[in-house]
Amino acid sequence: MRPARTPGDAGTKGARPGESLRPGPLASAPAVLLIGYAADTDLGAVSAALDTVGIPNLLWLYDAHADDLTVDARPGHFRLEHRDSVLTAEHFARARVVVHRTGLGRWRRPVSAPNAAETERDFTEREWASLLQGLFFEAERRYAHLTWLNPPSISAVSGAKYDLLASADLDGLDVPDLRVSTEGRLPGSGSGPYVCKAIGEDERIDEASTYCTSVLDLATLNELPYRTTCPSLIQERVLAEYELRVYYLLGETLAIRIRAGAGDHADIRLLRRSEWSAEVATIAPRLRGTLRAYCRRRRLSYCVFDFLRTADGRDLLIDVTPSGTWSHLESPSDAPVTNWFAGIVAHLVRRAIHQD
Repeated sequence: MRPARTPGDAGTKGARPGESLRPGPLASAPAVLLIGYAADTDLGAVSAALDTVGIPNLLWLYDAHADDLTVDARPGHFRLEHRDSVLTAEHFARARVVVHRTGLGRWRRPVSAPNAAETERDFTEREWASLLQGLFFEAERRYAHLTWLNPPSISAVSGAKYDLLASADLDGLDVPDLRVSTEGRLPGSGSGPYVCKAIGEDERIDEASTYCTSVLDLATLNELPYRTTCPSLIQERVLAEYELRVYYLLGETLAIRIRAGAGDHADIRLLRRSEWSAEVATIAPRLRGTLRAYCRRRRLSYCVFDFLRTADGRDLLIDVTPSGTWSHLESPSDAPVTNWFAGIVAHLVRRAIHQD
């Protein structure tokens, strides 16, 4: 990732990439709990960044096989063991910050039970999901001193993409026309073409296929209207100069400009890494304020916004992901989002300790 021409304008105050990462002694108990899923490489990078500046942290991954997970829980106390990893209520009581990453749909079934009897497997997995969610809900209520990124109660209701986009106008964000119809009705479109995308945050169809954003082809358009049993979100396609991915954390923002090379595409995730570039960018103060208002309304302490910048300078919101990732934009030697995120978390911990 190339640095921006003016890296000092990354869009944050006192938490620009690497700025807050100053070493210093802290108590040995984990001040930061990093709770996520095994494929979340962001959390591993944040943990390493916090280690380098003396912020004790605990990384705990919640996805597991039921055979490898043990639990003992009662009101005000719990102990979870996953092989050599342990997470307890005491960790929450002594921590300052909890980074709770639900992943895209993973939090609904964090524990699999492949060895359970076929008639009991679904029930066993649902029971584990309910238990883990309940433990974290209790921790959120019981330990009021904690700063959560994001609170479990908010994560539980913030995965509905339709709501996240359809209500964005309440805070002044512009969203390309969209519509969901099982009868083949289309939204308005100034450009002519359309894209279709999943409504939920979990885009997995099965173990081998994913519902990525796709251009609605001419053959399908010519067959409309017709009824479908599975709803899809249809949206006006925007021909953009570039994509702007904005990370929001506790009132601060960091923007990454992503430019694709030659060729047509509807979803940049389908391009090879050599076909696009990314760099830290600036965003207008008005947009920064609008994102803060959006997140305050929904009680989001962390969120990721995807915009398309049009030729006439408009930023059109096309996706909102409260559990959005960034490792695909970074390299080991160039990690601006990791350093920015870890810097803000380190600042929170040091401020909390100073106030004690």
